[in-house]
Amino acid sequence: MSPKGDDLSDKQARRSEAKHRFVPLSLFASAPARQPPQDWDAVLRCHNCRGRFTVRKLPLKRIALVPQVAPCPHCAARAFAPAKKLHQIVDLRLAKD
Repeated sequence: MSPKGDDLSDKQARRSEAKHRFVPLSLFASAPARQPPQDWDAVLRCHNCRGRFTVRKLPLKRIALVPQVAPCPHCAARAFAPAKKLHQIVDLRLAKD
């Protein structure tokens, strides 16, 4: 075989590979259908008495605020930010209707 024959087969092989390359989705593709906002139940542990309590039906963007503002139902303790004493989020689950 001549060197030109090998060159042609290489070119054909490269063309067939180019046709079957993986192409990622466009960054500008249409967004998936929007789902209604979901509510969450957060289980917290008090920083003072270590008791557990649940705060129900929270939107996801409010979850981070709950340990800072929710009073403990057992001892009425609130978070104390300067001392960095906050209630801990123990569990987070999708709210049941």
